[in-house]
Amino acid sequence: MNRIEKFSQKNIIIFSTIIIIVALIFWQIEWDDEPYMGFDMILSHIITCIFALYLMKRLLILPKAGFKKKGFAKGLFLGIPFIVLGILSVVYSNQDIDFNKLSLLNIKIIIIFTASMFMVGAAEEIVFRGLLLNNMVKKWGASKKGVIKAIAISAFIFGLVHLLNVFVAPPITVIVQAINAACAGVLFSVIYLRCENIWAVIVIHMLVDWIALFLQTCFTGATSIISNEVSIVQGLLVVLAGSAIPLLFSVILFRKYQIPE
Repeated sequence: MNRIEKFSQKNIIIFSTIIIIVALIFWQIEWDDEPYMGFDMILSHIITCIFALYLMKRLLILPKAGFKKKGFAKGLFLGIPFIVLGILSVVYSNQDIDFNKLSLLNIKIIIIFTASMFMVGAAEEIVFRGLLLNNMVKKWGASKKGVIKAIAISAFIFGLVHLLNVFVAPPITVIVQAINAACAGVLFSVIYLRCENIWAVIVIHMLVDWIALFLQTCFTGATSIISNEVSIVQGLLVVLAGSAIPLLFSVILFRKYQIPE
């Protein structure tokens, strides 16, 4: 057992916190004022992926991360609830918008935006599911009790990180997003464990972000649920919808989870 592996297993929470802090530092690399797209976002998330993959190799969990073809289609199928939530978020945040009046900015922005969303999905899934979740399962064991603990803590951290969006969105909106992100982290984790394919959850993550932010980023006159300011009552309703569905599907899917031999 090398030093990094030994430290990560003995001080799992401290190790996970350090990983997130380093990732957040990488994500501060920016030279434009676009919060959801840009070459700087792509670069910072590529660096994050390389950093996480290096640690996964040192921790001896890279072979189990699921960088393979098997399970990809299954993972996409299990991710359908996420796609539904993404579409509902667009409908909710643009319910007063006349879609006929929306104006497309340009094709270049769509391409850069799509690449940015893919790299965000890749970096977050490799860090939170590939690295943190797998390392926690290694620490607490592959029993259902150990896996549930790993899912809960990694998802909680995933939700906390989204509180940093307070710099680009209204406070209540950010709190709602953080709670929903934590619950989404639970479902992402369960889907990942069921399909054992990290590419599947990367694509699902990318699609959800792409759907939620596409209109606001690539068109003039549209908004997203991330930028909308909501009241406390509206926030509670959004949390109820955005949290209940992922948690419900998580319970259903986890009941069929088979402990690896």
